[in-house]
Amino acid sequence: MTHTERHRFQSTVKLVSVNDGVDQMGAEPDIMEFVEQMGGYFESRSLTRLAGRLLGWLLVCDPERQSSEELATALAASSGGISTNARMLIQFGFIERLAVAGDRRTYFRLRPNAFAAGERERIRAMAELQDLADVGLRALGDAPPQRSRRLREMRDLLAYMENVVSDALGRYSQRTGEDD
Repeated sequence: MTHTERHRFQSTVKLVSVNDGVDQMGAEPDIMEFVEQMGGYFESRSLTRLAGRLLGWLLVCDPERQSSEELATALAASSGGISTNARMLIQFGFIERLAVAGDRRTYFRLRPNAFAAGERERIRAMAELQDLADVGLRALGDAPPQRSRRLREMRDLLAYMENVVSDALGRYSQRTGEDD
């Protein structure tokens, strides 16, 4: 997001804290404002506000591992909402579910290198879409090139982006010394 896009986003999204600046776990107002901004960002990208708030909270909470109940309290959300949005964030590669020996509660935390993991998941999705484009191209068979142009453009862009993102992640891993 460019500086101009970021400014436009910040000026168009009006945030109202559902907790009057302080959550029930006693978090600082600035932290909850960040959490709310993450929710607004996700919502502006056609995802759920709660998914953004959940990810935002897991980025800053202490301890880093949080039970479903702790998340519901901190975010003033229902346990069903936490469960649904946690599954989505797990699917995107951002968070992971943890089991603790002797404790029946479900815990979540941000995955190590969560955003790199999210990008790896995006690479897998790009590969799947390329495969679907190939299925569509085979289905079109000998159709005129103008009819298959859209699928070829889709497949070619996805292949290019897959390579670019893969290369960028490789360079990032080399620079940071982190694999995952």
